[in-house]
Amino acid sequence: MLNSITRYSSQVTILLLIAGVELEVAQVTNSVLFLREPFETDVESAELIIRVDGTENRNPIVVPQGIRRDSRLVSYF
Repeated sequence: MLNSITRYSSQVTILLLIAGVELEVAQVTNSVLFLREPFETDVESAELIIRVDGTENRNPIVVPQGIRRDSRLVSYF
């Protein structure tokens, strides 16, 4: 008799909340993130929002160099 295996893939959303705008994040590491779309701001304080299967985790971060429109790479700590 074969056992039935249930396959499951988590629903993950990563957002950057900065200057009152939620930006979609494509990838995040421990010191940089990559935005899905260009954005520009000099604001340094932000929140990294990670949602996994409806459970949300918010982490305050600092974006010391702001965000430049010509780069989707954002350094943070």
